[in-house]
Amino acid sequence: MAPPGIAPLLQKHCRPTVLSFRPGEGSTRPANVLLVDAQSVGAALLTQLGTDSDGEAAAAQLYQAALRFYAGLAATGLTLVVVVDDAAAAGGGGPAWAAGALNTAYAQLGLTVERAKAGAGRQLLLAWYHANRDSVLGVVSDDDAMYVLGVPAVAHPEELVVDGVSGGATLHMWDTTLAWAAWQAAGASALLRGMQISLMQRAQVAAVLGHASAASAAAGGAPRTYGFCPNMAAQQLLSRGGIQLPLDFFTSPPLSIHSFGADDLQRFNDAVAQYMAADKAARAEGALDAARSEAPPPAPVSALVTALDGPQAAAAAEAARQAAAEKAAVAGAQGMTIDVGSGLTKHDWEDIDAKEVVAKVRSSTGYMLMTRIQAWDPTSAASAGAAGMPVDRLFQLFFVLANQETGAAKVWEALAKACFPTQWAAATTGEKSAIKSRRKELLSVKEDALMADLKSTAVMAVLWVNRLQAFLKGKAAPSLLAVRRDGAVAGPGTQQWAAATECWGAVTPDVKKAALTEMWANHNSSALNHGGPPMRYPHQQALLDMVGEHLSEVQKAVEARDVARRFGEAAVAKTFTAVMMNLHLLRPKPEASSGPQPVSHPDVIILYSVPTKQVLKRVGQECEAHGVVYWTAAKDNDVYSVRRPYSIRTKRGEKGGTGVGPMKDQLDKCEGQGREHHDQGGGRPAFIVSDIYSTAAILRVAAKADPDDFYHHTKILLYFDEPNMGIHLDAGLRSIVKDIMAHAPATAILASATLPTWDRLPAWWKGDCRPATRTVITQEPYTLPMSSLQVLSTEGPGVPADAPQATPVSVLQLFPGHATFSAALRSSPRLCVLLLRHLSPAQANALLLRGDDWGEAERVEADGWVVAGQDVRSLREAVEPVLKSMPEEQYATLRASWSEWSRPVPGGLRGVISSKGVTMIATKDSRTLALELAGRPLVGSKDARAEIAWGDAKAEIRAKVSAAKAAAAQQAKDSRRTQKKTDDDAKPGSTGGEAAVVVTLRTGLWVTPEEAGETEDDVLVMLSKGIAYATAEGTEPLVKRLYQQALLYIPESKVQLPPIHVLAVDYSSIYGTDCAAVDTIVMCEDLGKVLSWEDHQQFIGRLRRDGTAIYPSLAMLRYATTGVVGTADDAEVLRVRATRAQHMAAAQAMVASAAAAPAGADSTEALVNELRAQRKEGGFLEILSRADAASAVLTSVLRSVLAECPEAVAGGRAPLLKAVAARLKQWGPIRPVAMVKLAAPRDQTELVCALEALCLETVVAAAAPSADGDDGAEAAQAAPGPSPYLPIAQNLLKWLYDNDALGEDGVLAWHASKPQPGVKPEFRKAVQPFVEWLQEAEDDDDDEDDE
Repeated sequence: MAPPGIAPLLQKHCRPTVLSFRPGEGSTRPANVLLVDAQSVGAALLTQLGTDSDGEAAAAQLYQAALRFYAGLAATGLTLVVVVDDAAAAGGGGPAWAAGALNTAYAQLGLTVERAKAGAGRQLLLAWYHANRDSVLGVVSDDDAMYVLGVPAVAHPEELVVDGVSGGATLHMWDTTLAWAAWQAAGASALLRGMQISLMQRAQVAAVLGHASAASAAAGGAPRTYGFCPNMAAQQLLSRGGIQLPLDFFTSPPLSIHSFGADDLQRFNDAVAQYMAADKAARAEGALDAARSEAPPPAPVSALVTALDGPQAAAAAEAARQAAAEKAAVAGAQGMTIDVGSGLTKHDWEDIDAKEVVAKVRSSTGYMLMTRIQAWDPTSAASAGAAGMPVDRLFQLFFVLANQETGAAKVWEALAKACFPTQWAAATTGEKSAIKSRRKELLSVKEDALMADLKSTAVMAVLWVNRLQAFLKGKAAPSLLAVRRDGAVAGPGTQQWAAATECWGAVTPDVKKAALTEMWANHNSSALNHGGPPMRYPHQQALLDMVGEHLSEVQKAVEARDVARRFGEAAVAKTFTAVMMNLHLLRPKPEASSGPQPVSHPDVIILYSVPTKQVLKRVGQECEAHGVVYWTAAKDNDVYSVRRPYSIRTKRGEKGGTGVGPMKDQLDKCEGQGREHHDQGGGRPAFIVSDIYSTAAILRVAAKADPDDFYHHTKILLYFDEPNMGIHLDAGLRSIVKDIMAHAPATAILASATLPTWDRLPAWWKGDCRPATRTVITQEPYTLPMSSLQVLSTEGPGVPADAPQATPVSVLQLFPGHATFSAALRSSPRLCVLLLRHLSPAQANALLLRGDDWGEAERVEADGWVVAGQDVRSLREAVEPVLKSMPEEQYATLRASWSEWSRPVPGGLRGVISSKGVTMIATKDSRTLALELAGRPLVGSKDARAEIAWGDAKAEIRAKVSAAKAAAAQQAKDSRRTQKKTDDDAKPGSTGGEAAVVVTLRTGLWVTPEEAGETEDDVLVMLSKGIAYATAEGTEPLVKRLYQQALLYIPESKVQLPPIHVLAVDYSSIYGTDCAAVDTIVMCEDLGKVLSWEDHQQFIGRLRRDGTAIYPSLAMLRYATTGVVGTADDAEVLRVRATRAQHMAAAQAMVASAAAAPAGADSTEALVNELRAQRKEGGFLEILSRADAASAVLTSVLRSVLAECPEAVAGGRAPLLKAVAARLKQWGPIRPVAMVKLAAPRDQTELVCALEALCLETVVAAAAPSADGDDGAEAAQAAPGPSPYLPIAQNLLKWLYDNDALGEDGVLAWHASKPQPGVKPEFRKAVQPFVEWLQEAEDDDDDEDDE
């Protein structure tokens, strides 16, 4: 009945209570009945098994899983009451064999089973709860109707962790009353917070989010949904007080569901009535008997009982299966070295301590946040909005701005009238003398003074005004979105809402459409600044709370529950969370007030186990920057090295190193030296940053340590970063991870975005299998950056090996068909969330706004206002159920319409390098690839031109290095001479210091002469091209330093290409590289084929900005994004490319043929009609658009000039432009300029793209006749070279503009669009003056409109 998305929306605003039980512990609770929805548990078990088989084998697997689950729960001492629907027993809730397996498990374990009549399972469960509510601990169910119908405590089966062998269990119990109240508080005004939420309100929210009646659900119908933004709709309903809703509630702002009619309102009210009736029936006298089944229970399947004897055998079978899977997984990784952070060198220590790197960390946003960040509070933004608007002062500011002599004054006047109607009327109506006096009073304070006053009293108001000013400055889509979001947060009737309405009405439809595209950008994923302190993420707060509670228990009793687990989320830096845990939880600063001081745990050490050396250094640098007392530990051959960094030593010049040795000796020596030399921390660290080998050694030592030792296991908090890295590729690595888990301390955190949930992990992940609190704390990845998908392949008909084709791939093309698509999304709820990031804005809007016509002006005007106020998370939450419930017919239609044409990529990998951000390319041999990308010829290459170019580049570098060395030598000589002078000769104020001599490899990238002298010339040339690499071993120190600088590069608002903009990485570096500027990632075939799905997800997660993920084949891309294994033919997505290329060639041939006809009557119209006819369905140009046809005409003309007018080509810019203009006006009997005129701006952008491609392509122009008239075959040959059209690109663009083929909106829309990966920037640079001229003209027009 309830929509499947209501629970996640509720859970966003609260956290569950985590209940853990030892064997028998549940029997002592007053309320110890766990009411189990058998259908939900059965579906969860089937999903966990992931089996597609049928019959006896599948039944045996399900029987094993059910035994483990129910036996583990029963062992806790809780009383289980299992509610089974007879419809499920008959196969109505799944396959019949599944019902038999589950019923056999119930009987085998002797569970209490309540059987409901067919279809009455929910009714019986609710009736049983209401009849026995005082004894019920909670309900285990995935039925979201439990949240609506008043069940106060709900646990979801997939969040329930059961240890079948040890008999322990961990439940995440959601308090539904608290969840509803928190949801209301997050969006309601202060007056409504705390008001009780009625059953009718809950039913209305469920109905508006999506309701399937019993009849439609039985028929497999999708839920009927209303509106575009479920979160906004729900919060509006929660503020209405549970009244009967009229039609205009849905059709008027803020919902504005224009398509909502009387029939929809009736269906909505019917859905609400069904919830109300269900609740009443469950509470009625005799409800239990009315719902119970009278049919006898089905007999157990004897074959299952005979084959498997109880949960112990089931657990043993599962362990054997896992062992076989692990053994089979270690394959295909021969020759790969996995860096796990061991063998630290002097250069590595210097990297950690490097002052310039630490200074960059201290200038980062994360560092500045650390001292200001507060506990998570979902109501703080709403509170700030409610209390932060001083109306009179704001009106005075608006009035002052409206009376300034600026182009925006009239808009400020309109805003003042709309936002402050009462104050405006008081200031502008009445007697003239009173108006004059009031005006003088209002204008007596200047703008700067008013803003300064607001900054000191109402930061929220200042931020709002700043966003309005940004909008009025450019009326661009991003600022429009920010203003609209202000209005959505504040709600109708507020100044922010009125301002947003006014601004939305002041822009053109094109800007509104651009806003609907921009709203999916990653910068729209964060909350607007509400003026208060920054807050932790909810999952960060949950982690700190749980660890704090657990450490307090450990302090009270060592034998307290021993292990708490946490799975980290890649969207938030794990290092930041660990450092925050140390500073805010373990060692918080004392409060300035005299009130209660925060609880601290100063004896607890965070053992941060890193996956790679790069991460070890990064964590060390964070500790350096934040002043954390830390040590590092790393394996050195067969022993270990523990180091105290210089930053914690108070005695400078102290030489007390510990060398290498057994781990216990190293720890004891460091402690002794730290005490002797008065280190910060007195010889005890707060952090130990360790490779995994050292982590295992420390934990083994800690397990045997005395309670007084600082490293006793009760004082260790294990923070295990990416624990599953490489374990499927290296059996030895997996053995070490097993050792770590076997000795896991009382509190351990597994920080990974790709680990499966506890029920899907092998038993060894649970350590020694003693009872423990095992939980998953995560943040669903709704806010990941957009990632378009491409296949870069040389396969397919007519694809040259040296020019691969880049083919965009849609989410729907990742699956072979609708059946696989639906099954994958059903079996993995998180997969759907992950796929949302791969939707383009146009595709997402087509789903959200129900149709490909979302971009039409009428649709944008009608529906754009509603959705534009949402952030990325809310928008993706709204799209998620539409994607999940997509019917087969819609899937087929969208799959075809979303397919895009391929484009050739000359230069292969070089052609897809980003022109604005950092490109990361993953391969087994990253060093070789980096040098190849830089242009070094391959061994045995016969490309003489490449050899010469590379030799010239090396010579240039050597010359720079030699010049720098000479300058350094001269500087040293001059310095020695200066030192001989007396102090009296020194000028007052002179420091005597001189700038260091450096070698500038490229803008923003320099090295010292010493570094250059120690580095190969090939590597220096590579770096000069902006390319660096990271590999598990053998990386030059200079490359390491510059690579690290690249990771710290923070992209600015106006992005320029970073000095190091290509990172070639190997397997380990995927896990060790986190760069905020990465917007393009490329996977190579050699590495991609040996990676697991989890590895691929880590790689795609390296995309930190909206960008592109490129894979070498559709099969690999399909597996990387979905986990679907199987063959995939690249022709499945490349098919359209070849056809379009042929169609474009055919269209160009038609144009050339028509132009070659004998001169006579004008045949332009005839050619247009012929092209139009062939573009219709069934014609040989049917896939071409109107813009394609115009592009074909332009291409034919320009290429014909190159082929037929050699004198013009050789003559330079003016003759060439003249020849092109003449041919565009008249070419034989046709007038091409008339055929390239396009009205729609989006079509004009395609024409500009065609011109761009022509100007960037390599051409062979016909040679001009020689001076002696010899125009023979030899003279006609010319070498390939750059297009002669590039130097006159802006002249061509302006000619098309002057002749009405292009308009201002089309050119500016093209300029605002993101360049396709691999498209060189030369054309954009060439036409930039013309674009700027258009922009200035547009600004002048806006100023005239304002006057």
